[in-house]
Amino acid sequence: MTTLLMQGMRRSGTTIVYDLLSRDPRWNMYYEPLSKGRPGAKGGGSGLQANDLMDKVRNFRQQFCAKNGLPVDDEAFNQGAPSQPANEVTSSMPGFVVDYLQAMIQHQPPTAIKFTRMYCRVGILAQIAPDALFAVLLRDPKAVVCSYMFGKSRVRAHLFPDADAFFTRRSQLNAWNSRRIAEAAASLTGADIGDLTDVERILWLWTFKVGRTLAGAKQYFADQHLLLRHEALCDDPGSVMTNLYSRLAMPIDQGVIDFAVQHVRPNSVPDFCDDPRWQQALQRVGAIELMQQAGYL
Repeated sequence: MTTLLMQGMRRSGTTIVYDLLSRDPRWNMYYEPLSKGRPGAKGGGSGLQANDLMDKVRNFRQQFCAKNGLPVDDEAFNQGAPSQPANEVTSSMPGFVVDYLQAMIQHQPPTAIKFTRMYCRVGILAQIAPDALFAVLLRDPKAVVCSYMFGKSRVRAHLFPDADAFFTRRSQLNAWNSRRIAEAAASLTGADIGDLTDVERILWLWTFKVGRTLAGAKQYFADQHLLLRHEALCDDPGSVMTNLYSRLAMPIDQGVIDFAVQHVRPNSVPDFCDDPRWQQALQRVGAIELMQQAGYL
């Protein structure tokens, strides 16, 4: 296979997988090509790389627009949050954006692309790259919730001095646009999420995003998809990345393993992990079956 497409929810460790693959010079890689592409995204979510990860996307976008007689309008290519959260939850995209992705994939193989905005549009990826390997990047939903609630570098830790404060909080929390995306998804599905706590709302959003991603992976990529769990990567990055390369029928580059050993941090345990309210929240948002499918139960 000469194409690797990766989709994962924000705060799920997607950037570290991108970082590892970046150590292999064979890959032609793109970071979030459906974002607005604002300058300054140095290192992405992990912060491990010093360069602006969006430079390559912006340059390709300009070349594509020049070749096709289109104005360079970054907002037109923006298919999700922060400024267009409702775009993420639709199953369609403008034709020129589909053509842009197809041109990107075909430009200089082997190509690897990381997405956080394609969970509802896996079918489009299968249409333009039917022979690709589709990797579903996953993280325990409890850990995802903690990342959203506490914030980057745990800047909101003071809000949660105990489990009661954590599990009962209802606020306007919109970390990484989670509230706006959840509202758009709820409007699409008719779900009533107005009474959910902050914990429950983010769990509901995890269930929506991961559910759509897994369903699309099974429907459109069948045996050409795999699940890559963040926890497994943390526990044994060499084995996880070797397995990924095996599925791609490519020998792994030693630089990937070396970088993984140096930079992949041990897995962190979700806060208040033994509190029974986690199970109650998961049941309330209907996440139990999906957690089983994802290998977390």
